Amino acid sequence: MDAGSGKLLKVIRDKMQELIPMQDKLSPVTEKQEEAFTKQIFYPLLSAVLEQLETMFPDSDFLEHYTVFDRSFWPEDCGGIVDYHGQEDIKALADHLPFTHAEEAVEEWTVLKQVAVLATCKKSPYSLMIKLLETSLVQGYPNLSKIASVGLIIPVSRADCERGFSTLNRVKTELRGSLLANNLNSLLAVTMEGKTPEDFDFNKVCMSWASLKNRQINVNK
Repeated sequence: MDAGSGKLLKVIRDKMQELIPMQDKLSPVTEKQEEAFTKQIFYPLLSAVLEQLETMFPDSDFLEHYTVFDRSFWPEDCGGIVDYHGQEDIKALADHLPFTHAEEAVEEWTVLKQVAVLATCKKSPYSLMIKLLETSLVQGYPNLSKIASVGLIIPVSRADCERGFSTLNRVKTELRGSLLANNLNSLLAVTMEGKTPEDFDFNKVCMSWASLKNRQINVNK
């Protein structure tokens, strides 16, 4: 978190203390308090978040193209307008991503629009993109599936990156500087996303590791 963000959070905390006195924190929120919260805290915080996103992702046009997956923005007309809707956005996304083919992606998009209503009942960009990651649709729309997978993992903050660097500093110490990349990635994944020690089955893991090959010492040789 940079200095500007820290200062903003301090201002927000101070405002919250002013709006909700200690004796009223357990009382129902009044309409006046709710209005003051919206104007003095919610809107400034929302503006700050949007500003951070624009700073972190200066290529805003790239993110805007992903709105094409939001069915609520699709035209209601089933004629010529809907046939061409989104083609420029899909082409722009495919051109931006080196592992997709723009012409094939546009062709896939033309077909997908006809079955989008049947594929998902929610007019949400996430529901349509998640559907594109299902096995049956991945095979039929390989380029759109890749585009959707990128859209679903775009971070909205630097917290995950900073968490990853902090974990890396804890795992790869000076005494473990010779760790191979694969082993280091596995350790980071277990540390960050693995189960807690209370829920982890150590016996099962030890038995699995021991069964990989014969680890007994042959004393007869």
